[in-house]
Amino acid sequence: MAKFLATIALSLMLVFPVFAQEGKVNINTANAQQLDTLKGIGPKKAQAIIDYRKGFLEENQDSKLVFETPMDLTQVRGIGPKTVEKNLDVIIVEDEVEEVETDEEVAPSTPDEQAKNDCITDSQCEDIKLV
Repeated sequence: MAKFLATIALSLMLVFPVFAQEGKVNINTANAQQLDTLKGIGPKKAQAIIDYRKGFLEENQDSKLVFETPMDLTQVRGIGPKTVEKNLDVIIVEDEVEEVETDEEVAPSTPDEQAKNDCITDSQCEDIKLV
């Protein structure tokens, strides 16, 4: 029954990631103090998580994520599935760097396009023909 509830909790976290994440712990980026707030994780296990992340990233330089799912936390010595299950409601797994969409304009590729962009009035732009 506990496994079933944990599975449902994890599914809901994946389906509704837009909910406020205040009080959540991103196990990919959290510091020792934040990790220490998890049930069953004290200062030593928090440091073990940080050490594991550091070692993983040194060995896998192309990877952005150390932990892709909350259960990946069980790869850290001393942390088992029961500890993860107790914390499913607060553990989140995200990349540290989030891509931000911008409305930046693309630079013109030709001098004529640049001139067109620099026009102050439509009458000035009429003389410029783009090929």
